[in-house]
Amino acid sequence: MKSWPYKIKPNEIVSTEIGGVWINEDGILVMKYDNNLDFQLEKAKSAIKICEEMLNGNKALVMIFTGEFGKMPDETQKYLASKEVAKHRKAVALVINNLVYRLAALNITRMRSEYYPTEVFTDEAKALKWLKQQQ
Repeated sequence: MKSWPYKIKPNEIVSTEIGGVWINEDGILVMKYDNNLDFQLEKAKSAIKICEEMLNGNKALVMIFTGEFGKMPDETQKYLASKEVAKHRKAVALVINNLVYRLAALNITRMRSEYYPTEVFTDEAKALKWLKQQQ
């Protein structure tokens, strides 16, 4: 079996200003945003720094669960779709149950496609299956 290349144990949850972050047993970085999140740029930069430290210089598949009733300014969206954030990502699956958020995510998806594949899902199992196909 391949050795674990990350700085934290599988499924060890790290709390951030935006919610919980962990690396599951498949090596997928999972981010679960808090509900009612005011996702300002500085919070995004802080969370990305924590993720980069956890990944220990490795690229990872990423699954993001958005919370409900949050807001994300344009500057935060642009940062999260930037080359700077892309350097540690192979592909991103966004799991979004809110219709309004899914529509907004399509804009982010288009911006990210320059660097890595990104898809929006309502079902975690389908998102996981798609991510594993991106290996």
